[in-house]
Amino acid sequence: MQTTSILRKYWAVGIILLFIGVAVAPSINSTGYQTTIVSDNRPPNDPYITGPHKGRVGATYLFNFWTTDPENQNVSYYIDWGDNTNTGWSYYYKSGQSVHYTHTFYKWDSYAIRCKAKDTLGAESNWSHMYVPMSLTASNDKDLVEVTSQACGIQGFGNTTVKLTKQQYQNLEQYLVEFRAKLNQTTTREEAIPIFKDAVSELNKYGLLPKGMSVEKAQKFISGPELSSNQIEHIEGLLKTTRIGRLMIVHNLFCFIYAHTSFYWCNVNLVALSGGLLIAIGLFLMFVGNGGRITDLGMSLFGFGYSLFSYSQYKPFIPVNIFIELEKANYSSFGLLGVVQGSYDVAFLAFTGFVIINENEKNYIGWAGAIYTEK
Repeated sequence: MQTTSILRKYWAVGIILLFIGVAVAPSINSTGYQTTIVSDNRPPNDPYITGPHKGRVGATYLFNFWTTDPENQNVSYYIDWGDNTNTGWSYYYKSGQSVHYTHTFYKWDSYAIRCKAKDTLGAESNWSHMYVPMSLTASNDKDLVEVTSQACGIQGFGNTTVKLTKQQYQNLEQYLVEFRAKLNQTTTREEAIPIFKDAVSELNKYGLLPKGMSVEKAQKFISGPELSSNQIEHIEGLLKTTRIGRLMIVHNLFCFIYAHTSFYWCNVNLVALSGGLLIAIGLFLMFVGNGGRITDLGMSLFGFGYSLFSYSQYKPFIPVNIFIELEKANYSSFGLLGVVQGSYDVAFLAFTGFVIINENEKNYIGWAGAIYTEK
């Protein structure tokens, strides 16, 4: 009975993965951006940095940045905090306008804050510097909250753990509540993207982006592919013609998502999903083969896929978080099926994004190919 349930699940997962791959593959391409720089264009002046020249570990401080551009063009700022975190290039601000950022340092050290600016034609200023020593006078560990950020769906980035003050953690929790409310009011992809980009900036403010990942890369990471109208029609047609509805309830497809849970979660690695896909193909060939060679091929693929899946449960290598199951999750999403929210056991397929963890509390922010529950 348990084996039958597993086969039904991964047959359905294999089918969903199949049409996700078919739909997304044509949309994954490189877009070239060409910047034209006028020969006599001059870069912005080196930025000014103001703020506290010393501070305490774990406290949040406000810093101000501003500069002017010789041609009075709008300027963007790139701030390197000196602790392996940065803001990435900001939005463009008016020349001479002061820009405010808050930041928290979590280790006892002396930090060199750097800032440079660029104008709308791409000309960059030199770096400006400000040194800020952090004293070891933070609150006791019992007054700090340990929070871990985990990147899912992308390799090469480890977990990032920081210690926040209780007030900072409460502010982060309140932000996530407001973030979900904004997502529930979303009606277009164009409205959803700025909401998620702002969430990345908020995570960066608390040092919760993976080390080495810029804000710009993280924002692109969780945005997911943009589908054409033809691809959307193709997906809707596949949903109608496959038997997926007999096995599971699909809540949303190609969607932005936020979820919160305090319960068990699991992820299945790429090897397991490959096994599930082979199981699906094998079952299909066995069904249409009518006892001939196609049936034999189907049985072989089925057996190999099942062996691969079983092996992956004992030797879980290539840990890519493609398939995630959550129990009693509160989630909100916006995708091809509109705004969908719920509170029950749910699974995400092809999830890419961040998991913010504090003890048993887990918050998921990102993009998923599909959200579904088993029937």
